[in-house]
Amino acid sequence: MVPTVNSFLDSVHEELREKSEKSHIVIVTGNDSADLDSIISALLFAFLSQQKADISTLFVPLVKVPLVDIALRPEVEFVLGSASIDVKKLVCSDHIDLESLSSHYNKVQVVLVDHNHLTAPFDATWTSRVVGVLDHHVDEGQYQDIPLRVVEMVGSCTSLVIRHFTTFMKQPEYAAKLAKLALSPLLVDTIGLRWDFGKMTQTDMDAFDVLSLFLHWTSSDKQVQELYESIEHIKSNVKHMNTRDLLRKDYKEWFVHGYRIGTSSLPWHLKGWIERDGADSAIEATWGYAKERHLDMEVILTSYDHSKEEQGDSYKRELALFIVNNRLLEVKRALEMDTEIDLVPLLIPYDNAGGRIVLYNQINIKMSRKQIWPLIQSLLSKL
Repeated sequence: MVPTVNSFLDSVHEELREKSEKSHIVIVTGNDSADLDSIISALLFAFLSQQKADISTLFVPLVKVPLVDIALRPEVEFVLGSASIDVKKLVCSDHIDLESLSSHYNKVQVVLVDHNHLTAPFDATWTSRVVGVLDHHVDEGQYQDIPLRVVEMVGSCTSLVIRHFTTFMKQPEYAAKLAKLALSPLLVDTIGLRWDFGKMTQTDMDAFDVLSLFLHWTSSDKQVQELYESIEHIKSNVKHMNTRDLLRKDYKEWFVHGYRIGTSSLPWHLKGWIERDGADSAIEATWGYAKERHLDMEVILTSYDHSKEEQGDSYKRELALFIVNNRLLEVKRALEMDTEIDLVPLLIPYDNAGGRIVLYNQINIKMSRKQIWPLIQSLLSKL
């Protein structure tokens, strides 16, 4: 009999608390943003790996934010709840003590999903413990000789997990528990299985086809669109959040060539945010967050389907730069000259702090953080 995901998570918490039965721990960690794709990719990978593991091994799906911060991601609770999974059972960063694990267990290893380079709280001493990578971001070239290494620019990392565990996912007893759960991030990250936005790939379509063997849905069925729209509606319900929460809801941070860069993805639009708070207040709060994080630059990336508010409008992306370190004004100038991303200044009145703040409409909507961050990273390397 296939265990429930809830019972699996209960067993993980019990072992982390009691440290009794196991000798081998494999931490399956999602990325720093802890978005839907990252959380479910790690959860699926750990749960399915556990089904074929020996009795001495435990796979631990790690969410890299404290449990209290899951409230910033209401779509996570919605999707897990729809699959009868208690969101409070997730294993979050405040549930795990890496030093204690390392000292107690004979072997502690790491699998990275939805990223391909270790980030905090894992430092360089953990490099030799990485035994797997399953990711869909630009390949940073790390861990070349590990047993499992898949880095492909697909729409959803969950698609790679489904492919890796196709045998399990085709079995009705597993599909009954996991198919709809796995479908949710796949829909979100491909914008409803849409090819025209540039995120959908054949691998994502193949993953959907595996899930549809149980769900009996086609990509054009209304149930698919209704599920996607339900998740997006909940995910986009952020207008009540203050600026700090907006910026940390889907946040990643990098330290590159001596510069600390923060990136925040928002499921809203800059005009709505500024109209709600006022330009001065929104800018002051963003500067405050950049100072809190000791950033040299904060990058805000928005994506929003404006047709939800105005008939005939469309899906759009925007980009905002808050430059703390004046050396990074060169990055701003280079981005403005880049014809691929195609940035056009937004006609919103605000104090640009002598050019250190700039808000753009991003004409090329096919470029998300996955493509924009490597571009910024390359520009930083030239400074």
